[in-house]
Amino acid sequence: MFKVGLDIGYGHTKVVAEDGKRIIFPSIAKKGEAIDLDNLLGAKEDYIININETTWYVGEMARKESSFATRAFDQADRYNDEAFQAMLSTALSLATQGTEQDVMLVTGLPLSIYETSQKEFSRFLKGFSAHTELNGTSKEVKVKDAIVFPQAGGIFFSPSCTDIKNNLPENSLITVIDIGYRTTDCATFNYNKGSFQFLIENSFTLDVGMSSVFRPLSRTIAKKIGVIDISLEDSEAVFHKGFCFKSNQPIYMSDDIIQLKKSIANNINEGYRSNAGQGAKIKNIVLAGGGSIALKDELLNIFPEAISVADTQMANALGFLSIAHRFDL
Repeated sequence: MFKVGLDIGYGHTKVVAEDGKRIIFPSIAKKGEAIDLDNLLGAKEDYIININETTWYVGEMARKESSFATRAFDQADRYNDEAFQAMLSTALSLATQGTEQDVMLVTGLPLSIYETSQKEFSRFLKGFSAHTELNGTSKEVKVKDAIVFPQAGGIFFSPSCTDIKNNLPENSLITVIDIGYRTTDCATFNYNKGSFQFLIENSFTLDVGMSSVFRPLSRTIAKKIGVIDISLEDSEAVFHKGFCFKSNQPIYMSDDIIQLKKSIANNINEGYRSNAGQGAKIKNIVLAGGGSIALKDELLNIFPEAISVADTQMANALGFLSIAHRFDL
């Protein structure tokens, strides 16, 4: 079977396939209509995909057509959401080879729903199939087997964590602070005899993520340029560029962005210490997720002993693929 590691986050979907292919796109989808691609001037991430005879805009295309677009998904039964299924189908279609592919899929769930949803999600995935048409290519993709991990746990199986594992003492606790788009997962593991045991009783989710930066930034931008509202997607773009425009003149937002980054990093720190209590292991922290890139300096000022891994946005997907390779299926 063709092996795929998949990390569908609230902000971005990350996919790594056994042939080395890597894919990342915004976790946004909306039902659309077929477009003559010869007349479409856009980016390669503009996914217009027909899934089981329904046309979907996914990723950047959905972000451009933002009205009625759906970000995946807070509910425990996210797999029943048709937008989630559209993103899953798109990820599998992009990752696989040929026109008909059986997939061994390893993926994850956020800590907030892992314990209650892992078994049902796994059962759903093992029976999932879709007929897709993308960029003129028709495919039949089917998940023949699936494994569902705590989302933040995939990082330990990523190649970027090899040095971390080699330098951990036996029977030590280590916490992954995985900063996502909407939430931050703090997942604690016990390292013993070369393996990691997930400690769900010592793990928790904080209701803070990169959207906690983009939301107040959108209000600040709107006030400065004199409009009623700015979307989170536009706010995110300003966050990365550092400026916006008013009457074709740049307005620099660097000071506002710096203050927001410090504030959110402090919120993560307070939430971590409050929930972890006296058992908090400040020296055994791994910073992960796309948010750890954006907030790296602020977080390392708070957690100076923390480890910030390379390739952190793709680390969970890479780890999930590594897990898939352990199964000779």
